Amino acid sequence: MLREEKDQLLALFDAPQRWCRNVEACDAKGEPVSYDDITAVAWDITGALCHLFGWNRACELFGQIARQIKPATRRQAWESRDPSIEAMRTLQEFNDKEGMTFERLRTTLEALPIWSAGRRVEHGAG
Repeated sequence: MLREEKDQLLALFDAPQRWCRNVEACDAKGEPVSYDDITAVAWDITGALCHLFGWNRACELFGQIARQIKPATRRQAWESRDPSIEAMRTLQEFNDKEGMTFERLRTTLEALPIWSAGRRVEHGAG
């Protein structure tokens, strides 16, 4: 994740009302909508990544972030599965798990390492 991407993600999740669970995005009434719907006002972590960076870049970021959230994840026995989709599922499970709070989500996002030109350049905070 690049510095500007992390900054954009943290800016999107600037308040608890901008985060949702169990769907990729919600409108102001709390109804589920697509991450790219113009009425969306809240997103889960995967919906936010797609909303901000588009599907292709989000697929790259799913893996980077999932490895930080669940670093001991072993590769599934069936290799035919798409690793981007598996990483997306890991992030959705993290976002939606029982007891998850906005504060924990923010803390996790704030701790994500920054990468530049394929190399990690710093860890955590901001």
